[in-house]
Amino acid sequence: MALAGMPGVVGSIDGTHIKRIAPSKDEDVFVNRKKVHSINTQVVFDANFNIAYWMLMQSGLELQLPMIRAF
Repeated sequence: MALAGMPGVVGSIDGTHIKRIAPSKDEDVFVNRKKVHSINTQVVFDANFNIAYWMLMQSGLELQLPMIRAF
């Protein structure tokens, strides 16, 4: 398979932080590495641009490694 003319690529992954108002409970969990309150979002697409996996509402501090290990 190829994606964007790159042979051997079977998909892509991207994520972003969405700013949010500080919650009243567990406020420190939602502070990301840039010291901003956020939630983490992430989407994985296959080579045909079908969504293979998506994640929303993970606190700003949590790492992406558990999702990557799932592959």
